[in-house]
Amino acid sequence: MSKQSVQSLLLWTHRWFGIIAGFYFMLIGITGSYVVYSATFENWLNPGIRVAQNPGAAYDIAKVVTAAQEGLGVEVLPNRFNVSRDPADNITLNYNVAKPDEKPSTRIAFVDPADSRYKGSQDPQETVRGYLFKFHQELFLPGPIGKPVVAIGGCFFLTLLFSCWPLCFIARIA
Repeated sequence: MSKQSVQSLLLWTHRWFGIIAGFYFMLIGITGSYVVYSATFENWLNPGIRVAQNPGAAYDIAKVVTAAQEGLGVEVLPNRFNVSRDPADNITLNYNVAKPDEKPSTRIAFVDPADSRYKGSQDPQETVRGYLFKFHQELFLPGPIGKPVVAIGGCFFLTLLFSCWPLCFIARIA
């Protein structure tokens, strides 16, 4: 094989793997960035249930939990209780709303901290964050297939990143 054909092959391979890897990393980067800053975006998208009416007022935790339980129609305690640093945000409580025989199912309840009023709930999988997180983690493939594909793809593209430049360098001096 001549030097020119080796260079052409390496250039072609590098270009197309680079385009595929760039597209993959662009999608993973965009979805990952959204997941990191999702609280802000979700507040913009759903202010009715996420933003408090009287920010900064004192609240009673027992009343907040009771309001969420009544709003969701459950008697269990929350799995998670989140109070945001931003006083304008509602308190969020995560509940497993599944019956004893069912697969776990999470609902996020939103309660205004000032007056302990239940504002609504969301299934975390049905939010923009949940949708993009599923893509970011599984590429919309079933879990047993998607997660290994993402992991192998990340390892492959990381290897590609650190191995292409020496190959191009070797092709230039060969």
